[in-house]
Amino acid sequence: MPTALPFVDLERVPFTAPGSRFVVRRSRGRIEILHVRYEVPIDQCVAARIDCVTDGRIRALGGHLEVDAVRIAILGEEVRVLGPGCRVESADDGAPDVRVAAAPARTVLSGAGARRSELGDSEFVEAADSVVGRWMDRLPAVAGGRTEMARQCWWVLGANTLEIAVPGGAAEQGAPRRRTVVVPSKMGYVALWQWDAYFIAIGLRSGAPELALEQLETAFGACEDGQLPDVVHDGGVLASSRDLPPADRERLEASGSRSGDHGVVPLTKPPLGAWAADRVLEALPADRRRRLMARWFPVLTANQDWWFRVGDSDGDGVPEYAHPYSSGLDDSPIFDGAFPVVTPDLLAYLVVQDEVLARWADDLGDAVPGARRIGESCRARSASTRRALDGLWDPRRQMFEARDAGGPGALPRTIVSLLACFAGGLPDDRMRGLIADIEDEHRFAGAWPLATVSRDERDFEPQTMWRGPVWINTNYLVAEGLERCGHPQRARRLRRATLDLVERAGGPVEYMDPRTGNRPPAAAANFSWSAALYLDLAVREAAEPPR
Repeated sequence: MPTALPFVDLERVPFTAPGSRFVVRRSRGRIEILHVRYEVPIDQCVAARIDCVTDGRIRALGGHLEVDAVRIAILGEEVRVLGPGCRVESADDGAPDVRVAAAPARTVLSGAGARRSELGDSEFVEAADSVVGRWMDRLPAVAGGRTEMARQCWWVLGANTLEIAVPGGAAEQGAPRRRTVVVPSKMGYVALWQWDAYFIAIGLRSGAPELALEQLETAFGACEDGQLPDVVHDGGVLASSRDLPPADRERLEASGSRSGDHGVVPLTKPPLGAWAADRVLEALPADRRRRLMARWFPVLTANQDWWFRVGDSDGDGVPEYAHPYSSGLDDSPIFDGAFPVVTPDLLAYLVVQDEVLARWADDLGDAVPGARRIGESCRARSASTRRALDGLWDPRRQMFEARDAGGPGALPRTIVSLLACFAGGLPDDRMRGLIADIEDEHRFAGAWPLATVSRDERDFEPQTMWRGPVWINTNYLVAEGLERCGHPQRARRLRRATLDLVERAGGPVEYMDPRTGNRPPAAAANFSWSAALYLDLAVREAAEPPR
């Protein structure tokens, strides 16, 4: 029996399958088959359009769709459109990497270079269904009330899985390697983004630990001179503002960012690699955990050093963001001024990364030459970074401030202030200020917490990416921080509210309007880190003792 996917409607939730770049959606009343590519606009990825005689009813079952008498099945890099009553039109200008072979009641689309399946049509559909069925069988256990959304989120993680060609290292003489990754969304994000990979790995660890490790291996394998790039995509990386697509530059400028004023700068993502790896390694047998720690320790210590070497542009020992993309908060209003920008979230991440690496050094001992010495250095640096973080506290505004290079002047109150708690161990007076903001309905609370810009700021835009909407990953990180700072019940309430929010939005979308809990028009559906973190929170909730 194929797996029913009642949430797939081809409009809000497009249809795809594990390991495939093909996506099926309905647009302007027609069904379109896309073949998605990195940094190619969705409308330029249309491989074919289908005219069907239909009353609009669609059923997604495993690896195929039923549209009246027509079936559309996806298996890897091949799609078959089967049945009478429809006409498939090739969109030659949309997806040049797709071959279309039409015959009566049967059209086959295949990615360039992909070997056509020799299966008969019925066997092809059955094989497509079986790929999805095997993935869904690995769904981790959650509490009964969360099961349906957990199924949708687990399907999203499987559906967003595909292979990318990753540049090889020196040993491979640059030859690309194939890596299986879970992309953020096939509708616009067809690559591995560094911090997306961290959150996705955490969500995969309970049901697909090997795939979780693959995300980290891919991200860490692209390290060069300590820098982990922003994006790993087919045949390359995005590691410098020089690599930015023109559309990205235009979008940043339109939102008010002056990131281009600082010249060509490295692009990366926040230093959460050691924290994420530590979480994923928790469930592994001790001997394998130590082997992976030994493998990743040099990469992550080099990355931490990079932040204090290259990321500290003025040499004062305090790393900064030189570009909004390196923060992950692309269009946050804290980046509307001059660069670089010192922020409490970055310093909190660096504190935690040094603490994790120091603990790893203790566990590894003499197994990694110099580990003990490096561990002591990490501890000392973590203490110094804590002092720098405390230096961002503004007693008048009762918040941790972000400060840019433009000189004195209050930057907006945003989620980066709350993320200071991720460091853990904050003094009580600092936590009172943060908790007051977290629980204030005129700031970050309200109907659906946590807004990414305080509601009382003039920059609050509840439907514009990082200028107001709720993001699941920042909620997750603030909840982690609350627990680290000795407020487990508040952390638990925020986690439950976050689970409820994904359900309110109808699925794991990119971000949500904090006033309504709904998905804003520009937010991507089928968003992987929202799915992954929902699953991790739901698994954790199921394991909690009853209150």
